[in-house]
Amino acid sequence: MIEIFAHRAIYQNKENTLEGIENNLKSGFNIEIDVRKNNYGIYLSHDPKMDGGNLFRNACNIIKNYNKKVAIHVKEDFDIQEIIDIILEYNIEKKCF
Repeated sequence: MIEIFAHRAIYQNKENTLEGIENNLKSGFNIEIDVRKNNYGIYLSHDPKMDGGNLFRNACNIIKNYNKKVAIHVKEDFDIQEIIDIILEYNIEKKCF
């Protein structure tokens, strides 16, 4: 089976956005997203942002509605238990790696 992933869930030249995640999943693609953590929580972004980006939690709320795979690329060193807890909360553990 061939599996294709939309790198950084890119959509309309923007990456790691909720719109990109939904569009790619709706179009039948698996997705790869980048996550980081700051004082606001776990957020989607390839590069560090002071104000963060879209929250990982909001992405999970979209991901739960599709039967596609999600590669989660942790971009910096932090305790991943919070990511695991969110994945379990949205019941998407079988989709994530």
